[in-house]
Amino acid sequence: MNVYLGDRTADTVITYFNAAGNDIIKKFLPQKAKTVEKALEDYEQSLLPDAKSYGRTIWAENKYIGDIWCYCIDFNETPNAMISYCIFNTDYWGKGVMTTALKLFLKEIYDRYGFKTVGAFTYMENVSSVRVLEKCGFNCLEKISEEGIISGYYQRYLSQENHMELSQFFRSIVDQDRCGVVICNLRHEIIYMNPAAVNRYVKWGGAKLIGKNLLSCHNKKSAEMIKRIVCWFGEGRENNMVYTAHNEKENKDVYMVALRGDDGELIGYYEKHEYRDREKMEPYRFE
Repeated sequence: MNVYLGDRTADTVITYFNAAGNDIIKKFLPQKAKTVEKALEDYEQSLLPDAKSYGRTIWAENKYIGDIWCYCIDFNETPNAMISYCIFNTDYWGKGVMTTALKLFLKEIYDRYGFKTVGAFTYMENVSSVRVLEKCGFNCLEKISEEGIISGYYQRYLSQENHMELSQFFRSIVDQDRCGVVICNLRHEIIYMNPAAVNRYVKWGGAKLIGKNLLSCHNKKSAEMIKRIVCWFGEGRENNMVYTAHNEKENKDVYMVALRGDDGELIGYYEKHEYRDREKMEPYRFE
């Protein structure tokens, strides 16, 4: 399918405003502009030389089907801009169009502005949007619960040409690890569990633990020690690993490891398991 981006015009702004006003779309993407006049005013603001937003139209099979834009542009902040998007023509949902459009837009804004980082929010129940972000190299850094609705904050670095592809490799490495990997943000909220971790902790809820606070899964003494370790991680960029225990039954050592962004700032942590048993698998056995 031929998917491409086009210019926004006053006519497309009006079309988008009217089309995106249906209840299905508003459930996942409430419109900032409450009137078409306000939508047109915002569009005119985006054309100014010092505009803090920039948008494009999405086209498929020569049909105008949606919009994609960045906003809150600020080179002194991380991220440098936030991303949002919407395909209002439901005939093109679930066909990979949004993924293609986002990839095109990321390249365009990198060439246009030189952004290093971009972010995006989405409701976690909007599975399609979550998949679009993941396919385009975004990583979930935080989950926020407001009035019972969980939103995810996703971020992607644009400074590396192959970052999108590398993110997929890194995700696959973690997913295939036979040891459980549980990643937490600095609020101690569990933001990711690989399949091994989901299976290991199934009796405590498995994947349902995502979004929960890790400290509530430990006794008071352990929770305090976790907080002390994270504070130590934050004291220096060279503070990245702490040995925490040896599991005699499973013959493995356990560590807490710092996770850092491209700028070296602490963004989270995870628990690392290293088994000391000799591998029982036969060498080069393809079964």
